[in-house]
Formats: sequence, structure tokens, C-alpha cells
Amino acid sequence: MESVRGKRVEHEYVQVNQARPERVFPLLCPVREAEWLAWWKYRLIYSESGVAELGCVFATPNPDGSETTWVVTEYEPAQFRISFAWVWPGMVATRLRIR
Repeated sequence: MESVRGKRVEHEYVQVNQARPERVFPLLCPVREAEWLAWWKYRLIYSESGVAELGCVFATPNPDGSETTWVVTEYEPAQFRISFAWVWPGMVATRLRIR
């Protein structure tokens, strides 16, 4: 088995939304994302509630025909916090934290 040492990169981005967190936070969901992104496509793999929740798993299509798999790794609606881990096989693995 060949071992590959990946390159670690960190980015931080601040986005200001002209809406209350109570309005924006529920839209950070694989299902509800389409309410504000017309181009959004996803395949829901697992969710007990049918929307974002801790442990929710979904996939999004990639230009090469593969899929990126996403997992909700943190879900704290009262604090307006959600985190995702996602993997595009052979390309990138990342963590996305939204506060």
C-alpha cells in the first residue's frame, strides 16, 4: 500500500448575512439549501428527521461524475453552530465549521 502525505491548508472566511440567525441557520441543510441556491443538487443518504441533524449523511455531485460525501459532525441549533466533514474521493477531505 502506498502512503501519501497530504497537504494541510486552513482558510477562514467571514460572511455577513442581512437576516437574523433564526432565519438563516435552518437553511444550512442539504434539503433546505435549495430554497436559496437554485443550482443546489444533493442525494440524502441518512437523516432521521429528513433535514440536517447530527449524523446526517448526504452526497453532492462532482463534475467528474463522482460524488462528495458529507456528514454533519456538529449540530447545535440553539447556538447556531453546524459542522460538516466531507470527502471527494481522491481529491480532498475537509471540515467546514459554520458559526
